[in-house]
Amino acid sequence: MISLLVLLFEIFVVHSKLSGINYTSKFNGVCKSEEEIHNDAIVISELADSVYLNYIDECNFDNTFAKFNKTGIKIYVNVNIQSCWNIGQNDSQCYNGLTKIKSFESIKGTSVDSFEFKYYLHNLFLNRIKTDIYGNPNLSPITELKNTLKQINSNVKVGHFHKIDFAGRNFIHRPLNVLHEFITSKKHHKLLDFITLDIILPGSQIDVSQFQKDVFNEDFVALQSLGLKIYVSVSFKDQNDLPVTNFIELVRELVCRTDNNLSYFIKDSASSMSILRNYKYKRYLKSVSKDFLICENHTFIGKKIDQC
Repeated sequence: MISLLVLLFEIFVVHSKLSGINYTSKFNGVCKSEEEIHNDAIVISELADSVYLNYIDECNFDNTFAKFNKTGIKIYVNVNIQSCWNIGQNDSQCYNGLTKIKSFESIKGTSVDSFEFKYYLHNLFLNRIKTDIYGNPNLSPITELKNTLKQINSNVKVGHFHKIDFAGRNFIHRPLNVLHEFITSKKHHKLLDFITLDIILPGSQIDVSQFQKDVFNEDFVALQSLGLKIYVSVSFKDQNDLPVTNFIELVRELVCRTDNNLSYFIKDSASSMSILRNYKYKRYLKSVSKDFLICENHTFIGKKIDQC
Protein backbone atom coordinates (compact mmCIF):
# COMPACT_ATOMS: atom_id res chain seq x y z
CA MET A 1 0.00 0.00 0.00
CA ILE A 2 2.74 2.44 0.95
CA SER A 3 4.75 1.70 -2.20
CA LEU A 4 1.61 2.42 -4.23
CA LEU A 5 1.23 5.79 -2.51
CA VAL A 6 4.86 6.62 -3.26
CA LEU A 7 4.31 5.72 -6.92
CA LEU A 8 1.18 7.87 -7.08
CA PHE A 9 2.85 11.03 -5.91
CA GLU A 10 5.75 10.42 -8.28
CA ILE A 11 3.17 10.72 -11.08
CA PHE A 12 0.83 13.34 -9.62
CA VAL A 13 2.75 15.82 -7.46
CA VAL A 14 0.30 17.97 -5.51
CA HIS A 15 1.78 21.04 -3.90
CA SER A 16 0.49 20.80 -0.36
CA LYS A 17 1.96 20.29 3.09
CA LEU A 18 1.22 18.95 6.52
CA SER A 19 -0.80 21.41 8.59
CA GLY A 20 1.79 21.63 11.35
CA ILE A 21 4.49 20.03 13.50
CA ASN A 22 4.56 20.37 17.29
CA TYR A 23 8.33 20.62 17.60
CA THR A 24 10.51 19.79 20.56
CA SER A 25 14.10 21.02 20.58
CA LYS A 26 15.13 18.05 22.74
CA PHE A 27 16.05 14.53 21.71
CA ASN A 28 16.40 11.80 24.34
CA GLY A 29 16.09 14.50 26.99
CA VAL A 30 19.05 16.55 25.69
CA CYS A 31 18.79 20.02 24.15
CA LYS A 32 19.76 20.08 20.49
CA SER A 33 22.66 22.13 19.15
CA GLU A 34 22.16 25.30 17.10
CA GLU A 35 23.14 23.44 13.94
CA GLU A 36 20.65 20.64 14.64
CA ILE A 37 17.84 23.13 15.25
CA HIS A 38 18.77 25.01 12.08
CA ASN A 39 18.57 21.79 10.06
CA ASP A 40 15.29 20.81 11.74
CA ALA A 41 13.78 24.20 10.90
CA ILE A 42 14.63 23.72 7.22
CA VAL A 43 13.19 20.19 7.12
CA ILE A 44 9.98 21.15 8.92
CA SER A 45 9.40 24.31 6.87
CA GLU A 46 9.63 22.19 3.70
CA LEU A 47 6.97 19.76 4.93
CA ALA A 48 4.59 21.83 7.08
CA ASP A 49 2.75 25.14 6.98
CA SER A 50 3.09 25.74 10.73
CA VAL A 51 5.18 24.85 13.76
CA TYR A 52 4.31 24.80 17.48
CA LEU A 53 7.18 25.75 19.80
CA ASN A 54 7.32 25.44 23.59
CA TYR A 55 8.25 28.33 25.90
CA ILE A 56 10.00 27.62 28.29
CA ASP A 57 11.48 24.19 27.44
CA GLU A 58 14.82 24.48 29.33
CA CYS A 59 16.61 24.98 26.03
CA ASN A 60 17.45 28.24 24.25
CA PHE A 61 13.99 29.28 23.08
CA ASP A 62 15.16 32.58 21.57
CA ASN A 63 17.54 30.69 19.30
CA THR A 64 14.93 28.09 18.32
CA PHE A 65 12.39 30.79 17.55
CA ALA A 66 14.90 32.76 15.45
CA LYS A 67 15.84 29.69 13.39
CA PHE A 68 12.23 28.92 12.52
CA ASN A 69 11.27 32.55 11.99
CA LYS A 70 13.92 32.85 9.27
CA THR A 71 12.21 30.11 7.26
CA GLY A 72 8.93 32.04 7.02
CA ILE A 73 6.89 29.22 8.55
CA LYS A 74 3.84 30.17 10.64
CA ILE A 75 4.79 29.98 14.32
CA TYR A 76 2.60 29.17 17.30
CA VAL A 77 4.02 29.24 20.83
CA ASN A 78 2.77 27.37 23.87
CA VAL A 79 3.68 28.78 27.27
CA ASN A 80 4.30 26.11 29.89
CA ILE A 81 3.36 28.24 32.87
CA GLN A 82 4.63 25.65 35.35
CA SER A 83 8.11 25.86 33.80
CA CYS A 84 8.07 29.59 34.47
CA TRP A 85 7.04 29.00 38.06
CA ASN A 86 9.83 26.43 38.44
CA ILE A 87 12.46 29.08 37.63
CA GLY A 88 10.93 31.62 40.02
CA GLN A 89 8.87 33.65 37.54
CA ASN A 90 5.25 34.63 38.10
CA ASP A 91 2.75 34.73 35.24
CA SER A 92 3.40 38.38 34.41
CA GLN A 93 7.20 37.96 34.31
CA CYS A 94 6.82 34.89 32.10
CA TYR A 95 4.63 36.65 29.53
CA ASN A 96 6.73 39.80 29.54
CA GLY A 97 9.80 37.71 28.77
CA LEU A 98 8.02 36.15 25.80
CA THR A 99 6.77 39.44 24.36
CA LYS A 100 10.28 40.93 24.45
CA ILE A 101 11.61 38.32 22.03
CA LYS A 102 12.69 39.84 18.74
CA SER A 103 9.97 39.58 16.07
CA PHE A 104 7.37 38.51 18.66
CA GLU A 105 4.59 40.01 16.52
CA SER A 106 5.34 37.50 13.77
CA ILE A 107 3.83 34.79 16.01
CA LYS A 108 0.41 33.68 14.76
CA GLY A 109 -0.85 32.51 18.12
CA THR A 110 0.27 31.88 21.67
CA SER A 111 -1.37 29.44 24.06
CA VAL A 112 -1.12 28.72 27.77
CA ASP A 113 -0.61 25.16 28.99
CA SER A 114 -3.74 25.00 31.12
CA PHE A 115 -2.60 24.15 34.63
CA GLU A 116 -6.14 24.96 35.76
CA PHE A 117 -7.56 22.14 33.66
CA LYS A 118 -4.93 19.68 34.95
CA TYR A 119 -5.93 20.59 38.50
CA TYR A 120 -9.60 20.27 37.58
CA LEU A 121 -9.05 16.80 36.05
CA HIS A 122 -6.94 15.65 39.01
CA ASN A 123 -9.67 16.58 41.48
CA LEU A 124 -12.29 14.92 39.30
CA PHE A 125 -10.22 11.72 39.15
CA LEU A 126 -9.95 11.70 42.95
CA ASN A 127 -13.68 12.49 43.29
CA ARG A 128 -12.88 15.75 45.01
CA ILE A 129 -14.96 18.90 44.86
CA LYS A 130 -14.13 20.81 41.67
CA THR A 131 -12.44 23.68 43.45
CA ASP A 132 -10.79 26.51 41.56
CA ILE A 133 -7.03 26.90 41.89
CA TYR A 134 -7.58 30.62 41.28
CA GLY A 135 -10.10 32.09 43.73
CA ASN A 136 -10.33 35.24 41.61
CA PRO A 137 -10.99 34.51 37.89
CA ASN A 138 -9.14 37.72 37.02
CA LEU A 139 -5.92 36.03 38.21
CA SER A 140 -6.23 33.20 35.69
CA PRO A 141 -3.11 32.76 33.48
CA ILE A 142 -5.17 33.32 30.32
CA THR A 143 -6.49 36.63 31.68
CA GLU A 144 -2.95 37.68 32.60
CA LEU A 145 -1.74 36.85 29.10
CA LYS A 146 -4.57 38.82 27.48
CA ASN A 147 -3.75 41.82 29.67
CA THR A 148 -0.04 41.62 28.80
CA LEU A 149 -0.76 41.55 25.06
CA LYS A 150 -3.26 44.39 25.39
CA GLN A 151 -0.60 46.61 26.98
CA ILE A 152 1.62 46.31 23.89
CA ASN A 153 -1.29 46.49 21.40
CA SER A 154 -0.48 43.00 20.15
CA ASN A 155 -2.56 41.24 17.49
CA VAL A 156 -1.25 37.78 18.43
CA LYS A 157 -4.10 35.29 18.90
CA VAL A 158 -4.57 33.70 22.33
CA GLY A 159 -5.50 30.12 23.13
CA HIS A 160 -5.48 27.33 25.70
CA PHE A 161 -3.36 24.18 25.42
CA HIS A 162 -5.11 21.16 26.95
CA LYS A 163 -3.48 17.76 27.41
CA ILE A 164 -5.81 14.80 26.89
CA ASP A 165 -3.85 11.69 27.87
CA PHE A 166 -5.34 8.57 26.27
CA ALA A 167 -2.21 6.64 27.21
CA GLY A 168 -2.16 7.45 30.93
CA ARG A 169 -3.47 5.43 33.84
CA ASN A 170 -5.44 8.39 35.23
CA PHE A 171 -7.64 8.57 32.16
CA ILE A 172 -11.00 10.30 32.65
CA HIS A 173 -14.11 9.00 30.88
CA ARG A 174 -15.25 11.40 28.13
CA PRO A 175 -12.43 13.92 28.65
CA LEU A 176 -13.67 16.25 25.90
CA ASN A 177 -17.02 16.52 27.66
CA VAL A 178 -15.18 17.44 30.86
CA LEU A 179 -13.15 20.01 28.92
CA HIS A 180 -16.32 21.53 27.46
CA GLU A 181 -17.76 21.79 30.97
CA PHE A 182 -14.54 23.40 32.22
CA ILE A 183 -14.35 25.99 29.42
CA THR A 184 -18.00 27.01 29.63
CA SER A 185 -18.06 27.17 33.45
CA LYS A 186 -15.03 29.49 33.38
CA LYS A 187 -16.45 31.40 30.38
CA HIS A 188 -13.03 30.97 28.75
CA HIS A 189 -14.65 30.67 25.33
CA LYS A 190 -15.35 34.40 25.58
CA LEU A 191 -11.64 35.12 26.15
CA LEU A 192 -10.01 32.68 23.73
CA ASP A 193 -9.37 32.76 20.00
CA PHE A 194 -8.56 29.05 19.80
CA ILE A 195 -8.00 25.89 21.81
CA THR A 196 -5.35 23.24 21.23
CA LEU A 197 -6.08 19.64 22.19
CA ASP A 198 -2.82 17.81 22.85
CA ILE A 199 -3.98 14.24 22.30
CA ILE A 200 -1.43 11.89 23.88
CA LEU A 201 -1.48 8.40 22.38
CA PRO A 202 0.55 5.25 23.03
CA GLY A 203 3.39 5.03 20.52
CA SER A 204 3.60 1.35 19.78
CA GLN A 205 0.53 0.88 17.60
CA ILE A 206 -2.29 3.37 17.04
CA ASP A 207 -5.79 2.02 16.46
CA VAL A 208 -7.03 4.74 14.10
CA SER A 209 -10.65 3.58 14.37
CA GLN A 210 -10.45 3.93 18.16
CA PHE A 211 -8.77 7.32 17.75
CA GLN A 212 -11.72 8.45 15.61
CA LYS A 213 -14.23 7.28 18.22
CA ASP A 214 -12.33 8.78 21.17
CA VAL A 215 -11.72 12.20 19.60
CA PHE A 216 -14.20 12.94 16.82
CA ASN A 217 -17.42 12.26 18.68
CA GLU A 218 -20.41 14.21 20.06
CA ASP A 219 -18.21 15.81 22.73
CA PHE A 220 -15.87 17.13 20.04
CA VAL A 221 -18.85 18.55 18.15
CA ALA A 222 -19.93 20.32 21.36
CA LEU A 223 -16.48 21.92 21.60
CA GLN A 224 -16.76 23.04 17.97
CA SER A 225 -20.12 24.66 18.74
CA LEU A 226 -18.31 27.16 21.01
CA GLY A 227 -17.15 28.88 17.82
CA LEU A 228 -13.43 28.61 18.56
CA LYS A 229 -10.74 27.46 16.15
CA ILE A 230 -9.57 24.01 17.27
CA TYR A 231 -6.09 22.60 16.74
CA VAL A 232 -5.65 18.88 17.34
CA SER A 233 -2.04 18.22 18.31
CA VAL A 234 -1.18 14.52 18.36
CA SER A 235 1.65 13.36 20.62
CA PHE A 236 3.02 9.87 21.17
CA LYS A 237 4.51 8.22 24.23
CA ASP A 238 7.31 6.83 22.08
CA GLN A 239 7.56 8.42 18.64
CA ASN A 240 10.25 6.01 17.43
CA ASP A 241 7.95 3.01 17.87
CA LEU A 242 5.16 4.33 15.65
CA PRO A 243 5.06 2.39 12.36
CA VAL A 244 5.19 4.47 9.19
CA THR A 245 1.94 2.95 7.90
CA ASN A 246 0.23 3.91 11.15
CA PHE A 247 1.62 7.44 10.97
CA ILE A 248 0.24 7.85 7.44
CA GLU A 249 -3.19 6.49 8.43
CA LEU A 250 -3.32 9.06 11.22
CA VAL A 251 -2.26 11.88 8.89
CA ARG A 252 -5.00 10.91 6.44
CA GLU A 253 -7.62 11.04 9.19
CA LEU A 254 -6.47 14.49 10.29
CA VAL A 255 -6.09 15.92 6.78
CA CYS A 256 -9.54 14.73 5.70
CA ARG A 257 -11.16 16.43 8.71
CA THR A 258 -9.32 19.74 8.31
CA ASP A 259 -11.41 22.82 7.53
CA ASN A 260 -11.41 26.55 8.33
CA ASN A 261 -12.13 25.87 12.01
CA LEU A 262 -10.13 22.68 12.52
CA SER A 263 -6.45 22.07 11.92
CA TYR A 264 -3.77 19.78 13.31
CA PHE A 265 -0.19 19.41 14.53
CA ILE A 266 1.83 16.22 14.96
CA LYS A 267 4.53 16.17 17.62
CA ASP A 268 7.98 15.36 16.28
CA SER A 269 11.60 16.16 17.13
CA ALA A 270 12.71 15.77 13.48
CA SER A 271 15.42 13.37 14.68
CA SER A 272 17.31 11.03 12.37
CA MET A 273 14.68 8.36 13.16
CA SER A 274 11.76 10.61 12.20
CA ILE A 275 9.56 10.02 9.17
CA LEU A 276 10.24 13.69 8.37
CA ARG A 277 13.84 12.70 7.62
CA ASN A 278 12.94 9.69 5.51
CA TYR A 279 13.52 10.65 1.88
CA LYS A 280 11.14 7.93 0.69
CA TYR A 281 8.18 9.61 2.41
CA LYS A 282 9.14 13.30 2.32
CA ARG A 283 7.54 13.84 -1.07
CA TYR A 284 4.41 12.05 0.13
CA LEU A 285 4.20 14.34 3.17
CA LYS A 286 4.50 17.37 0.87
CA SER A 287 1.47 16.16 -1.06
CA VAL A 288 -1.13 15.41 1.61
CA SER A 289 -4.01 17.46 0.19
CA LYS A 290 -7.62 16.31 0.45
CA ASP A 291 -7.71 15.66 -3.28
CA PHE A 292 -4.55 13.55 -3.16
CA LEU A 293 -5.86 11.47 -0.27
CA ILE A 294 -9.27 11.06 -1.97
CA CYS A 295 -11.07 12.28 1.15
CA GLU A 296 -14.52 12.03 -0.44
CA ASN A 297 -14.18 8.24 -0.10
CA HIS A 298 -12.88 8.45 3.46
CA THR A 299 -15.02 6.72 6.08
CA PHE A 300 -15.64 9.03 9.03
CA ILE A 301 -16.24 7.41 12.40
CA GLY A 302 -17.70 9.81 14.91
CA LYS A 303 -19.29 13.06 13.77
CA LYS A 304 -18.39 16.22 11.95
CA ILE A 305 -20.14 19.42 13.01
CA ASP A 306 -21.93 19.73 9.65
CA GLN A 307 -23.56 16.35 10.31
CA CYS A 308 -25.44 17.69 13.32
